[in-house]
Amino acid sequence: MLFDDFIDRQSPQPTKVLGHDFQNAVFKRLDQSRGQEQKVVFKEVASWVRHPCGAIILCGGLGVGKTQLLSCASNALWAVGRFQTGARLKTLIDESAAIRSRHYAKSTFESIIHQFVHKAVLIDEIGVSAKIGKRVNEKTGAPEKYIIDTMENKEWEILNLFFDMATQFDTPMLMTTNLNEHLFRQFLGPRIADASQGRLKELGAVFLECKWQGYR
Repeated sequence: MLFDDFIDRQSPQPTKVLGHDFQNAVFKRLDQSRGQEQKVVFKEVASWVRHPCGAIILCGGLGVGKTQLLSCASNALWAVGRFQTGARLKTLIDESAAIRSRHYAKSTFESIIHQFVHKAVLIDEIGVSAKIGKRVNEKTGAPEKYIIDTMENKEWEILNLFFDMATQFDTPMLMTTNLNEHLFRQFLGPRIADASQGRLKELGAVFLECKWQGYR
């Protein structure tokens, strides 16, 4: 059985990932008409929900259902009491900044993020702000895409702290991005994403490509 009652319960409250629009999102209602590759990705995420550990990154273009899948995971974790935090990256940054402002800057990003140590962390839309250019690969001569600018300071700060926390406390993470794995690693930078010694390596991160046809 691909999905079961354990992970198909609805959240007792709207998920913070997308708010009211996806508060009823459950795995068994997901469309599975896009082929075997889609089913494999769904099954991997469902398995992660049953036993959250390590990091999973869902990569894919607009409209393939990454955020809906993330919301299903969020709702399932809430329903079985495995409380988590989930939001779009921009929302996390804005909320953290607002908390710091209310507390007259006494609360740092680090102290805020450490509230999530014993929870699963779900972050949507990492890299949505990335500026992408095209160039010719010097070795192969083939055209390729690349990240033009690094992350903004707040974005860099909060992501670094989340990944540091996850590494230190084995905090499970589920993320989505519109970037492919190569661009995602460029966007996050070597400290997080270096293939040989970055935080993703330490977490045993798995990239799942959502390459099926979108719904938009």
